[in-house]
Amino acid sequence: MARLYTTEPIVSVALGELSEAERAGVNGIIESCSEAIEKHCGRWFIAEAGVRVFDGSGTQNLWIDDLLELGGVTIDGLAESTILRYPLNELPTTRLLRQYGERWPTGFRMIEVTGRWGYSETAPARVREACTMLVCASLRPGGRKPAEETLGVKSISVDGFSATFETVTLSDVNTWPPDVTRQLAAYRRMAVHAI
Repeated sequence: MARLYTTEPIVSVALGELSEAERAGVNGIIESCSEAIEKHCGRWFIAEAGVRVFDGSGTQNLWIDDLLELGGVTIDGLAESTILRYPLNELPTTRLLRQYGERWPTGFRMIEVTGRWGYSETAPARVREACTMLVCASLRPGGRKPAEETLGVKSISVDGFSATFETVTLSDVNTWPPDVTRQLAAYRRMAVHAI
């Protein structure tokens, strides 16, 4: 099931009355925008229970996806009970350490972590707002007003005057409205690469 960060009623409030064509496509656009935000931020914002499998790095730190609640850890099928979560006083947890400074073993797909995964139980307000803005920009490029006959039109020309509407391409963050990327900046996950 897709994690959705806005809804059709919220988009309708933001844009006013949706045209019939907009109503027909809005749920697909909401899903696409929610997925694009997750990809851009490198995380998801609604918790899901499950098991994740990690490679053993041979180091003291096991960097993991955002974890809200730790259910258990197994190493090569054996339960490990002496796990420390970091950061200590905030969620989500993004790394695990073994007690007494023990290193994680080295090997592929040998560590299983069970828990509730995600940045938070429910999406933060700024993420929901950013998703709503992105959906609105996708539905009505350039802020144009709805009209059945102009949905999907990229430019118009009347009496020698022409206008071209901006197009939002979800795979290209550079086409997103600047307010959306500013809203999401604090939620982007930093990539950590071992050398």
